[in-house]
Formats: sequence, C-alpha cells, structure tokens
Amino acid sequence: MLNRDPEVTPEFYESYVKLVLGVCHRYCRSLVELQHVADVNFEKYCSPLEGGKTEASNIKKLWQNIKPYLEASVNGLYLRSASSDVSRVLAQW
Repeated sequence: MLNRDPEVTPEFYESYVKLVLGVCHRYCRSLVELQHVADVNFEKYCSPLEGGKTEASNIKKLWQNIKPYLEASVNGLYLRSASSDVSRVLAQW
C-alpha cells in the first residue's frame, strides 16, 4: 500500500495500516482514498521515533501523536469527495 522505508519492520507497518483502516474505513470505502490518507500521514506517525522520543512498540504514544492528523484527514475525505462530485457535475454542463 505505501512505499515503506526499508528500515520500517513489517509488523510496525501492519499496525499503522490497521490503525488507519480502523479510523477511516467506516467513513470511506475507496481504496484510493484510504491509500492517500495512509500515505499522507505515515511520516507523521513515525515522527515520535525520530530523536528517540518513543519506541516503535509504544503504540499508545504513536496513536496520541497521529490521532489529530487522522481526524483531519477523515474530515478532508468529505471535502475531497464533495469537490470531485462538483467537478463531475460542472463537467457535464
């Protein structure tokens, strides 16, 4: 799904994808949109790991860090969808 950093373990990446799906799947079923949300937010999810602020196993700290970004992304899903709908309608005129 994402172009992962080679240093990221499969388990770490899998937990991130499950987190994104858990938050966003009920609002969006589009694989393209879900992939976009995951791509945009992965670097933010990993940011507490830089500088040793936390460890990859500290899921609670990683969740607290990414939560506001995922909430904003969910809100953005509606905007992207609405914008696409308007564009389609305008193209038909």
